[in-house]
Amino acid sequence: MFFISCSFSLSLSSLSHLGEEWNGDYNDNDISSWSNVAEAEKIKMGFQLLEKKQDDGAWWMTMKDFFLHYDVVNVCRLLRQPHWTGHHSNGEWYGEALPGGQTSYRNSQYQLIVHEDSTVFVNVGRPSSRARNLTYTFGTGPLVEYCPDTMVDGVNVSPVRLGKRIYNVGLTKHRIAAKLEVDRECCVQFNVKASNRPYLIVPITQNVGDTGLFFLSVFTSGKSEFVAIEDGKSGYLYESKVEQTITQDRSGGCFPNCEHWFKNPQYIFQVKEKGEILFVLDNERDTLIPLGFAVFKAENDHLITCSSPGQHHKTSAIAPRSAVSGKFFFCVIADFFF
Repeated sequence: MFFISCSFSLSLSSLSHLGEEWNGDYNDNDISSWSNVAEAEKIKMGFQLLEKKQDDGAWWMTMKDFFLHYDVVNVCRLLRQPHWTGHHSNGEWYGEALPGGQTSYRNSQYQLIVHEDSTVFVNVGRPSSRARNLTYTFGTGPLVEYCPDTMVDGVNVSPVRLGKRIYNVGLTKHRIAAKLEVDRECCVQFNVKASNRPYLIVPITQNVGDTGLFFLSVFTSGKSEFVAIEDGKSGYLYESKVEQTITQDRSGGCFPNCEHWFKNPQYIFQVKEKGEILFVLDNERDTLIPLGFAVFKAENDHLITCSSPGQHHKTSAIAPRSAVSGKFFFCVIADFFF
């Protein structure tokens, strides 16, 4: 006679036994059937009557009964300590700030610091829809990127930014993995090298504006640390934000392509310490439009109408387009006072 060991980790096609143990031949309490099996064989199988063990959701049954009742089997890989390091978190895509999508920095962000070369599993899941008799209508999954070094003349000029929000998420060339599935869970597997720089993990949705609850699980084969960035926070010490609605007569286009670029709103800030400053410009709407900004060294508090040699410091990535109107916000972020 052939037996098979079953547990609740099996995906059962017959709902009559889903959520309860097998009560047919050779179940945990079937003394009559098990009396036909030699004691040495039962010891080898690890069998115990129900009165000697807890009702643990695992049981034995004959191969004949198994094929009669079940036709689908899902094999679950168990990633447990001490062989794996696990990290878990819960979150939500929510609010009027339009979360979701693959490039929204408003999504929940997590950082993984891997101390040893590792195989990594990242899984994004949602609450079961079965109890509510619903279906999943949009894809969800994980986006994983590496926060690399930036070398200038052989010197690393990029900060580690551990515990700080990343604002160009999904827009860099350092993507390691990204996957979307219209299902309860979506998982990616990849191999990484040990690094003191974090790997960024972002639970994403198929479209901007998709909302819902999620849970995140991360497993590494080596030692690792896990940091959750607080929702709605930058992680920096100082933050100054300006919201403004720009009308077409105040929209001058980009510098230096457009002749009337100086019509754009202008802001003056003073830097009192040496350090890194982040500038964030975004429009609070679900339609993506070209946005950007130019940074100049101002000699006084007057508005700039032309750029003198050496005055222009840097221009962000931008697509030229004048006469763009709408509400936007401009944010300056740093770890020092300005």
